[in-house]
Amino acid sequence: MRIAVVALGDLGRSPRMLYHALCLADADAEVTLVGRLETALPSEVGGHARIRVEPLPARPPRGGIGREAGRWLAETARLTGIVVRARPDAVLVQAPPLFPAAFSGILAARLCGARFVVDWHNLGDGLLSLRPRGAGAPAAFLAALERTLGRGADAHLAVSSELAAALPARRDVFGARVFRDRPHERFRAPSAGAVTAFRAELLSSLGLPFGEPLLFALSPTSWGLDEDLPQLLAAAPLLEAALSATVRPVLLLASGEGEGRSSFEARSSRCSLARVAVRTLFVPGEAYPLLVRSADVGISLHRPALGLDPPMKVADLLAGGAPVLELRDGPAPASLVVSGTNGEVFFDAASLAAELVRLASDPAALGRLRAGVVREGETFCEAWAAEAGPALLGGVR
Repeated sequence: MRIAVVALGDLGRSPRMLYHALCLADADAEVTLVGRLETALPSEVGGHARIRVEPLPARPPRGGIGREAGRWLAETARLTGIVVRARPDAVLVQAPPLFPAAFSGILAARLCGARFVVDWHNLGDGLLSLRPRGAGAPAAFLAALERTLGRGADAHLAVSSELAAALPARRDVFGARVFRDRPHERFRAPSAGAVTAFRAELLSSLGLPFGEPLLFALSPTSWGLDEDLPQLLAAAPLLEAALSATVRPVLLLASGEGEGRSSFEARSSRCSLARVAVRTLFVPGEAYPLLVRSADVGISLHRPALGLDPPMKVADLLAGGAPVLELRDGPAPASLVVSGTNGEVFFDAASLAAELVRLASDPAALGRLRAGVVREGETFCEAWAAEAGPALLGGVR
């Protein structure tokens, strides 16, 4: 089998599509993985004998309508050429963004007699609604475009049951197969000794104004519009004011890479606090399970667009044994977080600070939440064969 896996974003920050590629390659398919290479790929992907990476050029700065149209045409032609040359039996495309990847995928699939599958992570107009100026007319156009292109697919995957249920009305897409996010199998690998050593080295490298014992709160992020990182900065001074000298200090670490990181760092550098440290960090994929397992508690600042897109980071944090403090500021899809069992919910910076104060001052409360974390039974690829494989490979000889 030859499969093309297409993601128009940064492949290094598209774990779901990377995991698809790994599952396919481990099932003896020859995979052509297409996307941008802005951050390094995990070694198990970049070094896999059956995965060939076809990088797309970096996205240029946005211009006028004419310039954007020219860029879309050029990217469509390039994508179509890459996929056709791969001579695929199936093409898998991430959505959103569905254009121009889906147009290229449909064209290449029809030319090659291949199966075309869309993996829906969200809806484009939902993401636009998170912009400061809202969605407006572009959202209606994007919804119409996704509806037209979506009809050309042979099968669909959806990241949540809520999203699968919304697709018929919103995109005229029926019968989407639900395949929710799971952690990668590498979350099972780190030993207790490796985690202890990693944590000690990490804390030493961050230049903290305090040492152990502390409460290490980790917030994985892609720095996108659906991540409310300002809540972390707003919570820091409230947390500082509430921590007494007898309570453990708190490290708030935002991990990941993306466009919003530099502005966050500029703002966090102005925070001069004695018992709360705000830091940022990016680690390669191989080290990410060690980072997660080193944390005492996780923080999810994900703002679900239309309540349809549960974040993979919650599954990762729970897989690493970290209870999760989860932001709820609107409609929320079915969550893995059970308040009082494996985490808590918060609604704003004040309630986030209150939860962190409670956990920093009461190790037993944190211990109860950590004991309530039931790690994911199946890894991504273990569930893939039954849940995603039939949609991708149905009809493929």
